[in-house]
Amino acid sequence: MVQKIIGAYPTAFANDVLVLEAASNSIALAVKDTTGKLQAYELFQWQGNAAYTDMLREVRGESQLIQSNYTHSKVKWRVADALLLPLQKPDVTNEDLLHLSFGYKVGYEVYSQPLSVGSCIYRVPSEWVSAIMQSVVVHEQKHVYGVIAEQHLQQGIWLQVDADTITISVFTPQFSGVRILQYHTPEDVLYHVLHTLEAYQLSKDTVVYCCGWFDVKSALWDVLQQYLQNVQLPVPEADKIESSLLANYPSHTFTLVAL
Repeated sequence: MVQKIIGAYPTAFANDVLVLEAASNSIALAVKDTTGKLQAYELFQWQGNAAYTDMLREVRGESQLIQSNYTHSKVKWRVADALLLPLQKPDVTNEDLLHLSFGYKVGYEVYSQPLSVGSCIYRVPSEWVSAIMQSVVVHEQKHVYGVIAEQHLQQGIWLQVDADTITISVFTPQFSGVRILQYHTPEDVLYHVLHTLEAYQLSKDTVVYCCGWFDVKSALWDVLQQYLQNVQLPVPEADKIESSLLANYPSHTFTLVAL
């Protein structure tokens, strides 16, 4: 059963751009104006391996955003089977590269997102694609990796916490890498952060910016503060978010959503 975790709405907003972010156990809906400023936001989550079509149907029944008319609609895929490739990529098909990297799978759609520094290739379960295309008129598709790779964030590790996954991005100071990883406990998250520090040979006092849906009174935040030397809650830029959204939700919830 779908749960609405976040429903942040100003009294009025422009229905310019809808960004639907799809993951294995969550769907987020962000409405932005033509300048890219976040106007409204919803986050839905569920547990288990329910059919994506059924979950999206429940989302449609509860969402105040998905059924509005928008001038432009985007889908942002949050799937782990993705690779960032340089401009001179291997002489192998995208599908074969994904098979070699993540194992052979059927029932998936393969996509490629051009980037200024190369491309992002990824595969999405066909069931997800079909369900979303039947619900939203999609004008553009991107992968989370591709979106982050084009950013110029502050130097450090950026940690986005979601229902059962984290997205870890590294800027040293330029973009250096990103991964989506599963977690079950706060200690899992800590392990992934410590492993990233070691893998990129970063000092222990490297800033770790924590974003997403978590409480600063939670066990997760306690563990990160206890074992990391420099963990921070970044605030989104004022021109990136409608200020009224911050009345009921902590600002770190929206930091990377507002990109």
